[in-house]
Amino acid sequence: MNYSKVLNFSNIFIESGIIFLLVFTPLAFGAVHIWAYSVMEVSVILLLGMWIIKSIAARRLSKRDKMKHSQMPVVNILTAAFVGLLVFQLVPFPAAAMKRLSAHTYDLYQAVLPGYDSSNSGSAESALNRQYEADAAKSDWRPISVYPYATRVEFLKILAYIGFFYLIIHNITTKKQINRLVLVIIAVGCFEAMYGLLEGLSGQQHIFFYEKRYYTDCVTGTFVNRNHFAGYLEMVISLCFGMIIYRWLKLPANPHKGMRGFINRLTSEQGSKLVLLVFAGSIMLMGLILSQSRMGQFSLLAALAVMTLCLMWEMKSRKIIKLISVVLLIGISGGIWLGLNPLIGRYALLPKEIAAEGSRAAIWRDTMVLIKDFPLWGSGLGSYRYIFPKYKRSIAQAVYHHAHNDYLELAAETGMVGFLIIMGLAGYFWQQVITKWHRRKSTYVKGLVFGCIGGGAAMLFHSFADFNMHIPANILLLTVIMGVSFSAVTQT
Repeated sequence: MNYSKVLNFSNIFIESGIIFLLVFTPLAFGAVHIWAYSVMEVSVILLLGMWIIKSIAARRLSKRDKMKHSQMPVVNILTAAFVGLLVFQLVPFPAAAMKRLSAHTYDLYQAVLPGYDSSNSGSAESALNRQYEADAAKSDWRPISVYPYATRVEFLKILAYIGFFYLIIHNITTKKQINRLVLVIIAVGCFEAMYGLLEGLSGQQHIFFYEKRYYTDCVTGTFVNRNHFAGYLEMVISLCFGMIIYRWLKLPANPHKGMRGFINRLTSEQGSKLVLLVFAGSIMLMGLILSQSRMGQFSLLAALAVMTLCLMWEMKSRKIIKLISVVLLIGISGGIWLGLNPLIGRYALLPKEIAAEGSRAAIWRDTMVLIKDFPLWGSGLGSYRYIFPKYKRSIAQAVYHHAHNDYLELAAETGMVGFLIIMGLAGYFWQQVITKWHRRKSTYVKGLVFGCIGGGAAMLFHSFADFNMHIPANILLLTVIMGVSFSAVTQT
């Protein structure tokens, strides 16, 4: 067998598959429907299979993976711990063990399952009752998750995201490969914004062949929800800003001063790429503004503040800060030209919405009660929408599938154990990336990872008031950003 050809084919197949998912998930309405995220999961399985084939071929050719597995062992340990927690939530336990592990889950089973924990029942009065209790005893083994099916569905998604992350860091290892992924991400983000703007200006408001029923007064691209559209764009815009900085630093020196020298620099090859990136960033910024997502706009501003602090600490260049200001000015000017009245109206409604019955603040208060009832292990990943009605005190006629706060929902579903694992994982990962980024001298790594830090920060802030972490397209993009930043600081 020609292992060199197998190796080359597997490299092309894996990279093409990653690009396919980057394009497919946002265009498929954010991959929120079962058919869309099933395609995502099957695709990741196929890519993982090809990676195994690639590893076998590389071993036969005595080519080892460039990735040093010991560079972030804590990430591997914490990832395995979270997967172990989800498995633990699905393992059936006898009633006696359940009472010790999760008292409220035990009480819930007793309330809704006749005959649960037959060992605590009185003596049977008849043979029929004894038979009934014997049959019920067989079902005394129950998992910690109050809705195992939902937990299994979300567990498969989590495995797909984890597999996708490791595919990135082990197979996207060169500057050319990273550049191709970044170009695809920016191109998709620019398409999303442009498509949403055109649909909004045309007055038709469709997502491909489907007529929009919700958020018809704002730009949502191919997403149904404006906040998820904004969550996607804020990450892409931050990444685009990082590449703008890289291209700016790569502009060739010019002997001419003043406007002539500036024009000569912009008309060079690097300058043309810079202009295209500024155009793409401005279009996406206009799309974000006209999405009317208040938290999306705040998250981007907060991410830009974090990026500016990193920039002042790392490069101490006022010219680059001025460049970012120019992009922001172009985007805001475009938003004003297209019309900001609906957005201003949205901000005017904010105090009334906060005080309204069924507001997000009310959801958060009720979610805190849920967390107190399932403090250690949670109610089960994916179970929030099914258990929350028990805790909903608001009289508002609304069904809440999510807590509109990813941190609270994580604590409710996986308990403090899962919450601390994920917070520790995220904190350690970004601390390591930023530390390694600071040590690198490469202009490319400086600019790229700077954008990745901004994208991660934007999602960190947005998660306080929304549920972007439950949108496959958005969390897949965040996974790529994390994987690319890791590859950039360790390998390029």
